[in-house]
Amino acid sequence: TPPTAAVGGNGLASAVLLLIVALNLVLLAALLILQKTVVSRVVRLDALAKAFGDSGHRVDIPEDRSGDEIGRLTQTFRTMSERIACHTEELEREVAERTEKLERMAQTDFLTGVMNRRGMMSRLEVERNRLARAGTLMGLLIVDVDDFKAINDTHGHAVGDQALVAVAGMLQHMVRDYDLL
Repeated sequence: TPPTAAVGGNGLASAVLLLIVALNLVLLAALLILQKTVVSRVVRLDALAKAFGDSGHRVDIPEDRSGDEIGRLTQTFRTMSERIACHTEELEREVAERTEKLERMAQTDFLTGVMNRRGMMSRLEVERNRLARAGTLMGLLIVDVDDFKAINDTHGHAVGDQALVAVAGMLQHMVRDYDLL
């Protein structure tokens, strides 16, 4: 009987070894499936999140229509990224518009709408450089409203403001399109 027991034990050892190999193959297959369906997608999503953080607001996130939790998380992240990008672009546009408006206000008299001293000094410098390159001259006319103080003192500042607006309006109609007022 000892030789039979040894053969039976060998068969059991072979069966156990075969079972271990089969389990290892199943585990390897499960690991590969897990790597493809979960780990690689989470790593990709992590890389996209880092890129999003580095860029500030613009990252191209591919669609994931798998319908599982990672797919839904990717779609949510994509939607969030697109919304943030839209809001950022809108804010940047508003900042540009307001900056332009503030620059206009800084160079324009709020009452008459014509250039103030700051605006005129800036434009005169640009025109002087342009005309110097062209070798031509420019003319400058300075207008003074006579007895303006008397208008303010006699009729009040509101009437004086109306007088300034009227003078600016008349001058605006008198200048050519390319003249500066």
